[in-house]
Amino acid sequence: MCCYGITFSTEESSPMTQTATATAEPTNNAVFRVDFNHTALCTGCNPLTCKVNGETVPVGTWRDLLVNLLEMFIAKGNPKIDDLFSNPLLSGSKRPFLLKEKPNGASKQLTMDTWVYVNFNIATLVDIIGKLCRYCGVKLGNVEITYMPKIKGGVVEKNMAQNNDESSVFAQPEVRETFRAWLVEQRPDWSSGTVTVHASGAYYVYNNDCGVTLAEALTTDNGFQRAYDAIERHVAANPTRINNPAGSARGYLRSLRMLKEFLAERYPSLLNISDSSWVTVPQSVIVILSEKYSAGFRFDTTALRLLSNKAGVEIDNNMQSVLKQQMFCRNDGVYFLLDVVADAETRKDIVGFADDLLDEYGCFEIAELHALYADRLNPKCIGCADDFEKFYKCIGNRDVRCVAAPKIGNRIAHYNNGDVWDSFDTLAQKIIIVTNDEFGGVVSEEDLHKKFCAFSVDLLAKIIRNYVRGELLRVELNGIVCYQTLNALGLPDNFSGTLSDTLYRLDDLGLAPNEEVLHTALSLALGVNFKAEYNIPDQATYRRLVDVCYKAGSPREWKYGVFGRVTI
Repeated sequence: MCCYGITFSTEESSPMTQTATATAEPTNNAVFRVDFNHTALCTGCNPLTCKVNGETVPVGTWRDLLVNLLEMFIAKGNPKIDDLFSNPLLSGSKRPFLLKEKPNGASKQLTMDTWVYVNFNIATLVDIIGKLCRYCGVKLGNVEITYMPKIKGGVVEKNMAQNNDESSVFAQPEVRETFRAWLVEQRPDWSSGTVTVHASGAYYVYNNDCGVTLAEALTTDNGFQRAYDAIERHVAANPTRINNPAGSARGYLRSLRMLKEFLAERYPSLLNISDSSWVTVPQSVIVILSEKYSAGFRFDTTALRLLSNKAGVEIDNNMQSVLKQQMFCRNDGVYFLLDVVADAETRKDIVGFADDLLDEYGCFEIAELHALYADRLNPKCIGCADDFEKFYKCIGNRDVRCVAAPKIGNRIAHYNNGDVWDSFDTLAQKIIIVTNDEFGGVVSEEDLHKKFCAFSVDLLAKIIRNYVRGELLRVELNGIVCYQTLNALGLPDNFSGTLSDTLYRLDDLGLAPNEEVLHTALSLALGVNFKAEYNIPDQATYRRLVDVCYKAGSPREWKYGVFGRVTI
């Protein structure tokens, strides 16, 4: 397939009403790489190439690509595929992702006589492709998809007005690929996903109409400050579910600074600026901040004057801007040098461990990550989990947001384009596997927490209660709270039948099967004190066990303490 670049015709158009007409010329300037954090950028575009873990996947349309990826995972015997017959991929959807029968609406048939619903817009299809790869165990950093604007009659259909300036010279494929390789060289400790985040994030103002061009951001004296302000405004005007304009602006600006450093080293002629235009912070300022302001610094007039006098340097607005972007700002507005908060090794460990958790579970609990590293952080800077949350956002590499999980309350960090409930479901299934495979069906709260150290005992209990209540029961063994599978509980093989028979007898006697009556009847039928024999710790666990084990045809439910028949 021939790739095309963009030229613009402005003939007979006034500056105020001009609409750029993008015409096709054989070059590679209009080829982009999919950013799964901003799938809307793919709207109006066609996929060109796809590689997953280095393996080429046939493309076609976006729908074809989704089907081809599914076929690849099926052919490789990916164990997660079977789960998609009962689980959706999109949050909020109740339809399983894979269907045995053709659904209403646009759909595609797979070779295994299975259907997949594909009636989505391009942005959603690309999002689904990313979710599918992650669900099947592929890190998004190993999913490389390129795309380009649609070509129709020699004209690029997508509005490319944002590139109608000198910025395109910085976005040439050669420059972007070399920049990515440079990032790998500079930071060999970074994962492929982290490199992708920065390689893409550096071009945020190029890919979005923020009010400042990439060229202006890179080549003007106050370009970084203008870019920061523009990105912050753009994110605020286009909010995500949990909007953090300042945090997003800091993250994208960090990537933009790396791009400028790279260009100055490898493509200095593109910048066409002198070294004097770079705003640098003298070492004397850093030393004074480290030695005299280890308890924090506020950017007020008096503090700035004192800092300037001690360092012997005039601290103008540009230098203040650079300092703020390089420092950690606590929720109370106090700034700290990163090295004062934690040394470089600790910061690397925090980010690396958080990335591993995101890759494996899709989320982690902020307070627990804080607890794991609290003794390596300066307590004068980080006094609580809220401070740590903001510090993690400052040093983290991923597009992550922190939320109080609905109906649960615990503060959770997870992918910005992910769903916290999907992450909890993934974690719940791992808990079941670990309980069975590593602990023989019975695991104490303490051991479970050690195994899943980034999640508190409280959160693990809530996840078990909400996601696997029919598979794990909370019991007490020798005074120790444990989680036990039904098989490990040691109930008689015919317990479900005994329970049903007991309920029928109580109905015949006209006795309401409340908690105590049913317990007494079960104990008599089994010849043991039921709760004591099977270590049932409380009424809630007892009710849940009865609810799970009742298999008779007539439905029942606990209501006002009675396990009665459901009335319609």
